[in-house]
Amino acid sequence: MNLVLSSLPLITPQNQNLCCLRSFDFSAFYKKFEILYPNHPKPNQSFLIWLIGFTEGDGSFIVVTRGGLQFVISQSTTDLQVLLYILKNLGFGQVIQQCKKNKTHRFIIQDMKHLMMICLLFNGNMVFFTRNAKFLIFLATYNLIALQKNLDIVVPIMDTILPTLNDS
Repeated sequence: MNLVLSSLPLITPQNQNLCCLRSFDFSAFYKKFEILYPNHPKPNQSFLIWLIGFTEGDGSFIVVTRGGLQFVISQSTTDLQVLLYILKNLGFGQVIQQCKKNKTHRFIIQDMKHLMMICLLFNGNMVFFTRNAKFLIFLATYNLIALQKNLDIVVPIMDTILPTLNDS
C-alpha cells in the first residue's frame, strides 16, 4: 500500500490548536434518542462525557469473529452499581453476570438498534487515538452489517476530542 504523505494534515505551530476548536457533540445521538424514546428523558451531557471517559478506560468495542458486535463494560461485582448507573442513565442495554467464580458483571449491548446509538454516541467524541482507532474498526463493521440489513449507517468522524477543564 502506498501512502501519499502530502495528503496527510501537517501539524504546525500555526495550526496546532485547531483540534481544540471542536468539543463533544452529541446532537446525532440526541436526535436518534428522541425518535426511539420520545417519552424518556435524554441522558445529560455530563453523563455522556463521563461515559466516554469511563469506556475509554474500561470498555470494549468487540467485533466477534463470526461477524457480530458487542459493546461491553465489565466490572467487579462489588462495583455493580456503576453498571446499573450506566443502564439507568442510557435507558438501554443489559447488565448480566459475566463470571460467578471471578465475581464480575458486564453492561452489554448487542442488538443493532442500540449498537447504532453507541456508534452515534462515540463517533467523533473519543479522546484517545488508540481507542478511537479500535472504535473505527467497530464502526466500520457496524456499517457493513447495517448495509447488509438495509439499515442506516453512521458516517465515521476520524477526529478525536481534546477535552478542556470545562468538559472533562
